[in-house]
Amino acid sequence: LVERARLRFARGTRFRESLLDGRVAEDRQDAIVIGNDLLLHVERPPTAGQPAGFDGLIGTYRVEAQVEPSRVALGGSIEWVLQITGTGELAAWVPPRMSFRDFRVLGEREIASDTGRRIGYTLEPTSAAAREVPPVELVYFDPNPPASYRVLRTAAIPIQIDRAPEVVVEPQAPANESRNADTPPILPLVLVFVMGTLSM
Repeated sequence: LVERARLRFARGTRFRESLLDGRVAEDRQDAIVIGNDLLLHVERPPTAGQPAGFDGLIGTYRVEAQVEPSRVALGGSIEWVLQITGTGELAAWVPPRMSFRDFRVLGEREIASDTGRRIGYTLEPTSAAAREVPPVELVYFDPNPPASYRVLRTAAIPIQIDRAPEVVVEPQAPANESRNADTPPILPLVLVFVMGTLSM
């Protein structure tokens, strides 16, 4: 229920000029106009035929996605950006939790935008075999005739994932073995000294 509006105003037919107040009505009459109460009937989106992915988004929308960078090494990360525009309560919309095949979602952030909402997702590839960031679907209810649920689908975005360079680690000898290799043998020297003493 929207309560009736009240409009207050003053009217007159004869006016005079005043140095302080400017033009002043000599026969001023104060009046008020009262409107009617407005009854609004708010309907929820129908439950019949409601898709499983519907999260309350109502209006008319368009989506677009992009990735930066388009080439990354396995173990690195990229940012997948979702841009959604249209007419509806986008400011109050809570973006759903995203999941991507062959990618792990590390976090998300809101990016300033003059048109709609722009949300960035930081993704880490989990497989070097991935060739694209797969498409994502968003479900919304369009109240325009004929009112119905609609599905928005982003485009699949090609991406190149490089394998991380292999690090070759050469085996190292134990510390005691390297120390023995650098130390001259003591037993042969002792035997030489003893034999020399006996011969003398």
